[in-house]
Amino acid sequence: RTKLFVFKREEMTFLTKIAFQAGIVLRNAENHNTTVLMKRENEMMLQHARDLLRAADSLDTLKVILRRMGEHIGAHSWRLYTLDEKTKALSCVIVGQASKKKEELTTILPVKVVSGIPNFIFETGQVVNTDDVSKHTHFHNFMDRYLGFQSKSLIGVPLRANNEIIGVCTMLA
Repeated sequence: RTKLFVFKREEMTFLTKIAFQAGIVLRNAENHNTTVLMKRENEMMLQHARDLLRAADSLDTLKVILRRMGEHIGAHSWRLYTLDEKTKALSCVIVGQASKKKEELTTILPVKVVSGIPNFIFETGQVVNTDDVSKHTHFHNFMDRYLGFQSKSLIGVPLRANNEIIGVCTMLA
């Protein structure tokens, strides 16, 4: 017959104290990791603020915001489309690419857009999130050909002001 081993009270007390201390160490490690993440987020937000303060005008501000959004979600390219009040047509006004030098990240590109996903977003107010733009029913590769870029995945959102859609922002990978 095997004899059951029973721990002594001192051993149980010792093990309980060690387990309690191990729990404190684990909780402190979690708190430290949270603090480190919060510090990184705060530093990132401060850099955003510095970049915005350096912006010379509203167009510069938009460039900074688009670049930061693109960097944050890992986009390779971003585009801002606005409604031309005179022609009532959507125009691509800002194009940015993450692969270029910082000074060349964004360009002003006043190109009228009459079809494609940006127009669909503008007309419907729907967000488009697709991992293969070529399969989207409203995809048109005009901008890709124009810019020499092949879009793969896309997220596009309508820009709203006072419950009115005033433009479209797309982020591409």
